Amino acid sequence: MTPASRATIDSPVETALLVALAPVQPPPDATARILRRRLAATGGGPAVPALVTIRGDAGTWDAYAPGIERKVLLDQSDTFAFLLRLQAGAQIPAHGHDAHEECLVLEGTVRIADQTVWAGDFHFAPRGVRHTPIVAVTAALLYLRTAA
Repeated sequence: MTPASRATIDSPVETALLVALAPVQPPPDATARILRRRLAATGGGPAVPALVTIRGDAGTWDAYAPGIERKVLLDQSDTFAFLLRLQAGAQIPAHGHDAHEECLVLEGTVRIADQTVWAGDFHFAPRGVRHTPIVAVTAALLYLRTAA
């Protein structure tokens, strides 16, 4: 039978049939069984990537530029995430982006081109865009994430 010759159900009839179906509750152990099958299919490897937690007082701050320290949070094949701690007046030099970059201002105020960005503000720099220097108006803490 070709797809064109198959009998079809009119849309209102199909909708009525679907609405009339009683919901089916999966067995209580369905999730555990699915995960066991997934583990078996992957040779016992993890079904999901390992979770990563970095405590606030863990890790090290390294000098990044004058008045700026960096703490790497995640350095994996596809993601690079870090914190930047800036002293008031410190500048991140002008730079380009080989990948998309996300920045969340956690504390303080920075100036990006003609914009003032405060704590809680999000800034996105697409791949290929060039930043003018970023200046810390006050001491600031930034979270940044980009492709590795």
